[in-house]
Amino acid sequence: MGVYGNVAYSMNGGRIEYNNWELDGGDNMDNGSNATLNVYPNLEAIAEFKVLTSNYGAQYGRNGSGTVEVETKSGGSSFHGSAFEYLRNEFFNARSWDQGSDITQPKAPYKKHDFGYTVGGPVFVPNHYNSNKKKTFFFWSQEWRREKNPSTILQNVPSDLERNGDFTVLCVHEPADCPSGAQVSGNKVVPTAVGTALLALIPHANTTNGVFSDGTPIPAVSQTVSTPTTWREELIRVDHNLTDNYRLTFRYIHDSWKTVVPNPLWGNGTSQFQDIQTNFVGPGSSFVARLNANITPTLLNEFVASYTADHIFLTALNNPALPSPFAMGTLFAQNPLFGGKLPSIELKSNIAYGGGGDSRLAQDSGYFPWNNANPVYTYRDNVTKIIGTHTLQFGVYVAFAQKNEQNSPDVQGILTFDSNNAAVSSGNSLADLLLGNIAKYKQWSVEAKYYNRYRIVEPYFQDDWRVTKKFTLNLGLRLSLFGTYRERYRQAFS
Repeated sequence: MGVYGNVAYSMNGGRIEYNNWELDGGDNMDNGSNATLNVYPNLEAIAEFKVLTSNYGAQYGRNGSGTVEVETKSGGSSFHGSAFEYLRNEFFNARSWDQGSDITQPKAPYKKHDFGYTVGGPVFVPNHYNSNKKKTFFFWSQEWRREKNPSTILQNVPSDLERNGDFTVLCVHEPADCPSGAQVSGNKVVPTAVGTALLALIPHANTTNGVFSDGTPIPAVSQTVSTPTTWREELIRVDHNLTDNYRLTFRYIHDSWKTVVPNPLWGNGTSQFQDIQTNFVGPGSSFVARLNANITPTLLNEFVASYTADHIFLTALNNPALPSPFAMGTLFAQNPLFGGKLPSIELKSNIAYGGGGDSRLAQDSGYFPWNNANPVYTYRDNVTKIIGTHTLQFGVYVAFAQKNEQNSPDVQGILTFDSNNAAVSSGNSLADLLLGNIAKYKQWSVEAKYYNRYRIVEPYFQDDWRVTKKFTLNLGLRLSLFGTYRERYRQAFS
């Protein structure tokens, strides 16, 4: 659920981002990833759905893989409703694998509550409006979700002695990680003010993980957190019979969704800890207006106008503040300096800190605050005409889409300390951090926002010709005319 959820799976062997999802005839895809939906309708509010995997008509084009069509419920001539609650709780769960080694620790909170209700029926005023209950109908739905999902990390970190610049004990247990050189005296270094400030990104050890070459346990930090997710959805649908042959439908959905991610989400750097978290707010909305016309028994017309969008707002939680003064140089003139954040770090190639691969010690301080919006306006007209043994369908689909989002810059930069870099390293990447021996530094120059625009026009024609009672020929043509993908203010090019 929510824009952080996904519907990324393959249909009929196609690519996962090539599927198309439509809700009451309107678009419902996030046009940035093509892997998630803008709104997730309450299951109790769905009247029917169909999944088209192959050999579907020209009226269903646009995407090259599967198409999922969903229709929400409408009210009827009598009142109906439902209510539900689905529950999961850590009380019903076994202890997780990560926590199983310490039976004294309580199980991390794991809670899922999904509850809601629906109600639908006629809109009428006795003896004044719609007394026969055949003209105007409504359907209303609300759903809530409350979740807490645990996650656990185990990462090697420096001991408190090493954080203070004393590597004497480490040199005994793991000589290969022992610092040396002109800046080292008696296995000790004098930390710089910048190096000391950067230690705020590294949590203190509270356990061990693995052993040094002499069999001594390696200091580590274990963190188990349960982050919350909350979601609320309102759906309202009104159907009005203008005449026996003309029916007007309005449907609106609003999703209020937010979660906390236990690390800097979609970051440029690597994050091994769960101290700096991401507050993720992602509301979504969908509106459809539809007119169905039975003009004659053999001539039908459907017109659909829709608007859909999701929004993303990311902010950092628990990000250590940049101290003042912070005596580190920058590649670009900035205000505020480093975006007001400590530079991201990574320590490589020492056994004491996880080695040089995916288990290396690293912490990204993120590119937040960040926001994104993708409003899409679509219009579709579909005409069906039956002429003898031919069922003709023709029409056009038009989309006006936007993708308004910031870039994802670490304006604070990413510092890499690598004990394998003999040109600058003391042989210990933490000692390098304390001393300022930087193996690599990269920095983004500016935070920018881009306002991308594109248009799509797709006319189509379909003829389902029943040649005989046992043989039907399906003939269709759909043209996809893509406008230029452009940035409104010409800030980007390719």
